Amino acid sequence: MRYETIKVSQAKGVANVTLNRPDRRNAYNMQMLYDLVSALGQLSVDDKVRVVVLTGAGVAFCSGADFRYRELKSGKVKLEEAEELRPVIDGIHRGKPLSEVTDILMALHYMPKPTIASVNGDAVGAGFDFALACNMRIGSPKARFMVGFTRIGLPPDTGTAWFLPKIVGPAKAMEIIMTADFVSGEEAHRLGILNRLAPAAKLEAETKEFAARIAEGPPIAHRITKMLIDNGERQDIRAALTEAMGFVHMGISSRDHQEGVSAFAEKRKPVFKDK
Repeated sequence: MRYETIKVSQAKGVANVTLNRPDRRNAYNMQMLYDLVSALGQLSVDDKVRVVVLTGAGVAFCSGADFRYRELKSGKVKLEEAEELRPVIDGIHRGKPLSEVTDILMALHYMPKPTIASVNGDAVGAGFDFALACNMRIGSPKARFMVGFTRIGLPPDTGTAWFLPKIVGPAKAMEIIMTADFVSGEEAHRLGILNRLAPAAKLEAETKEFAARIAEGPPIAHRITKMLIDNGERQDIRAALTEAMGFVHMGISSRDHQEGVSAFAEKRKPVFKDK
């Protein structure tokens, strides 16, 4: 399926979703939100897809909502003309939630297959949250992360206050949100926001290699692992161990488990079939 604001490609079990508004630093407008909701929904049920990679075209990952700040600051446009998301803003003023962004964050977080954000540049506002909603993140020193909301007098409304403390801890998350300072790629890697840091020139290649490695793994075990990690945040240790053991008993009966054992015994690479 073709989209107006994103590009989607698939190869060897990996689906690449590229935010494709490079002239706007991949700032999202309503069409991008619609495109992402549709694409992620389709990928979640596509049996050929084992890993989903989210990245941005050009020099940025996603600079948040398209509010045309530069034109507004220079006086080229008036405030009422500056927001391509005016229907959404008006809805928020009337108490309507930004449902499309919420749908995207939920789709990434609960995608029944691993998700990886390949952060090639600035990830700001909801763009930061799109990256945080993915299970893993790889970026280059050119990656920068910033909350943005507090710079315009708002609390973070697209998940930062939920995602970020789980990665960096409450105190550091508070600092990042309240100062609204940029977090560099190197600092993001040190804090655990980025799982891996790659040279800018090698980011695409290393992302491809990382995603391919995961795509070759056992899909059933990956889905269960995602579920256990997510559920574990709300369980005590006894409940978590009981749930994990129940899933292990289910996994033992799978063909993929049999293939894994056979491959180990035969000293070869396993070929998992998601069965």
